Amino acid sequence: MIYELTDTSKAAGLFDGWQETLIYSCLQKVMGKIYVTDPECPKSAMAYVGCFAFYAGEPDKEIVRNKPDGFTILVPQSKAWETCIEECFPKAKKVTRFAIKKDTKFDKELLRSMVAKLPGGYELKEIDEKIYDLCPADPATRDFVSSFETKEKYLDLGRGMVIMKSGRIVAGASSYTRYREGIEIEVDTIEEERRKGLATIASAALILRCLDEGLYPSWDAQNINSVRLAEKLGYEFDHEYTAYEVSRENDEEAMEKALFPMPDSIKKLIAGKEYTTDDVGMSGSKIMIFDDCVLKILDNRLYDEESSVQVLNWLKDRIPVPRVLAFEKNNDYQYLLMSRIPGEMSCSEYYLEHPKELLSLLAKALKMLWSVDVSGCPIERDIDAQLKEARYRVENGLVDIDDAEPATYGKDGFENPKALLKWLEENKPAYEPVLSHGDFCLPNIFLKDGDISGFIDLGGAGIGDKWEDIALCYRSLKHNFDGTYGGKVYPDFDPDMLFDALEIEPDWEKIKFFILLDELF
Repeated sequence: MIYELTDTSKAAGLFDGWQETLIYSCLQKVMGKIYVTDPECPKSAMAYVGCFAFYAGEPDKEIVRNKPDGFTILVPQSKAWETCIEECFPKAKKVTRFAIKKDTKFDKELLRSMVAKLPGGYELKEIDEKIYDLCPADPATRDFVSSFETKEKYLDLGRGMVIMKSGRIVAGASSYTRYREGIEIEVDTIEEERRKGLATIASAALILRCLDEGLYPSWDAQNINSVRLAEKLGYEFDHEYTAYEVSRENDEEAMEKALFPMPDSIKKLIAGKEYTTDDVGMSGSKIMIFDDCVLKILDNRLYDEESSVQVLNWLKDRIPVPRVLAFEKNNDYQYLLMSRIPGEMSCSEYYLEHPKELLSLLAKALKMLWSVDVSGCPIERDIDAQLKEARYRVENGLVDIDDAEPATYGKDGFENPKALLKWLEENKPAYEPVLSHGDFCLPNIFLKDGDISGFIDLGGAGIGDKWEDIALCYRSLKHNFDGTYGGKVYPDFDPDMLFDALEIEPDWEKIKFFILLDELF
């Protein structure tokens, strides 16, 4: 398993001596994150911020393979880490980057003379609230602000200077990242404005601004031209180092290794069949979709589908669920081949445009679950069990607060996941056990010919509380109709109509409890 490390001091020793401000950002918890395989006594660690991942400690393929998705620059601490990265991503592009010394004594008069050379027709401006909004629109200026999670965080912590021409940003220098003592500089110029000295002017202006605030403007060079610009500004070259550029295609290549060698029992069942793949958004997972079946492939160090298989087998003659056709594991992956549920998701455009029909079917689906006799069900996820799992996730930094409802954390919400967990443990409602789906949201309920055709994604299914499914269904309805999911707003819909369809009175305290509990998963 990969864990986000909340107490980053536990990994500080692994990065000892590595003079890299992006690592400082992560260790100081200013921005970025530290990931480890052992949260109590880390032996391997990844510092990740922006699109950079720095690997330290003992080489570990698990932590390399599970880097964040998308384009990433992987920086190894040692030759052993280089080998580890090359084995995980054999098609990664090996590059040489250039470290710049971190103790530069700048000549302010020289820098001011550079800024004074701004040509006529150009304007030098700080990145403020209005300029910020222009940066993401152009690939050349996007990285001036892209590493910061929000606009507010950039305006608070970031520093930047841009050169404008006719209302457009044509060059600039900005903080790619921030650490307590300074910033890491990002510089770029649009193609048609290069070789005019604009990058020099913007960089000099940003360095002067940092010096006025007592911040160190750190520089790292992607190429020799960047080194030359740095030296022109007063920096000194330090040393070359190796990095690996891993594209999205390289990510997919690593996952493709899971397909071959595939267990024979799986191969026989899908041989010769055409399929499409679906990136389900989980690192270390892939879905292959065939006409009549679905193959789910997961990294067995990150996921455990055995409980899902147990529940699916127990439910197969009770409610419409995928049939388990085969389940196999090898040293790296687990393979779950299931029958494909016919129909369409209940969040399809047709059903969102016919809410009364949708609500009737969702109520029917919930009552179908509740009608199942749970005697002998192999999995129980009562409130105590879920709180125990939630505590583990909180204590090991596994809660993603960026994916939470806007009001859950912050000024009018909870200070952090730990505070939310404390509230949940102190406000535990009475338990009403039924067969619970565990993730009763619209994409997981399939409909066909005006009826329930099946339930999917039953990894959290088992004996659970009746109001958990109601709460998650209510939230899913609300956000599918208000445009949060999908972007289209369907007016005149009130999610409270769910209770009319169910013919029950809402228990708002329980609904609140289970929506908040889900924020920790």
